[in-house]
Amino acid sequence: MKLTTKDISIQYQDQNSIKYPDIELNSGDKVLLKGPSGCGKSSLLYALSNIIPVHRGQVLLDGNDISNLSIKDKDSFRSQHFGLIFQEPRFLYALTVYENIELAATYQSKMSKKEIMDLVQSLNLTGIAHKKIGHISTGERQRTAIARTLVQRPTFILADEPTSALDDRHCNDVIELLIHTSAAINAGLIVASHDHRLDPYFPSTIQLI
Repeated sequence: MKLTTKDISIQYQDQNSIKYPDIELNSGDKVLLKGPSGCGKSSLLYALSNIIPVHRGQVLLDGNDISNLSIKDKDSFRSQHFGLIFQEPRFLYALTVYENIELAATYQSKMSKKEIMDLVQSLNLTGIAHKKIGHISTGERQRTAIARTLVQRPTFILADEPTSALDDRHCNDVIELLIHTSAAINAGLIVASHDHRLDPYFPSTIQLI
């Protein structure tokens, strides 16, 4: 599948609109979205996945404009095609790390229990798998959020600052896993970040100012 944008801009209330360069992303492609804080990186990810509307322009999936869908259709479409890794992920705090991940897999029914456990292990979450979310560190929560997105096997993975709370070792582990998994499921990958440690992993970069 192909995700493209044409002349899109976003506007919040009375603020000036943010105009973005056109994007073309095929299944299996990976792009690093760079720029300083406040330049609109997160907003672009939200617009691509129809969480927020575009002010002008079009967001197209295989040539079909998805920016004018109804709210119900947007939610359904997003769950089928987009996996989002938020900078501040939301969890069910009554559940354990593993249960939060397994619940995400249950919604989509795309990954077996063995595959889930393999993913948990690859993200170094095995030792905390049975801990409640409130009892783990910020970095561990970020890795849990990534696992929860990957089990859905989305068409496109949109990650907002996925390595911001991670040390060098876990930064490398996480970005390599994102790249490996997106390639394995032929998903497009867009990572929004100002983390310069990610530069060597991406042959294609979109610079926002």
